[in-house]
Amino acid sequence: MPIFAINQTSKLFVSYLDKEMKALNLNKSQWRIMGYLNFFKTINQSELASLLGLSKAMLGQIIHKFEEKDWVTRKISSVDRRSYDLTLTPRVKKIGSLLGAIMVMESDRILDGFSEREKREVENYLMRMTKNLEELPETPALKKLRKDLVEELKNLEEG
Repeated sequence: MPIFAINQTSKLFVSYLDKEMKALNLNKSQWRIMGYLNFFKTINQSELASLLGLSKAMLGQIIHKFEEKDWVTRKISSVDRRSYDLTLTPRVKKIGSLLGAIMVMESDRILDGFSEREKREVENYLMRMTKNLEELPETPALKKLRKDLVEELKNLEEG
């Protein structure tokens, strides 16, 4: 089943990068946030929380620490005044660029042995999967399976 292979690959890649970054004295929150901010240049705090899989409150606490270190600026969004846009400060932009370069090189390493055509295909497949996940409609068959699962779990609990 491809979903398990995709999940395992992602998990191993993030674990590998985390070990590499720890050797550079960066924790997972630091390198991932700086990596995203380097990639997007400016990103809404809520969008970043979603990408990182963190609650808005948890990311807010981390960003507060980043602000204290002068690593990030947080400004009220011009699009939605209830939210904030984040950018790296000039002081750490070079670090963000270097992190971005490392991530690109490491991505290339995991695609070692793939032709350029295969690399484009992998990227296209992943982008299509992302789009499908963003637009995932519920099917009647899936709805029924979920209902059946809930019933079976209830039966298991009642024992």
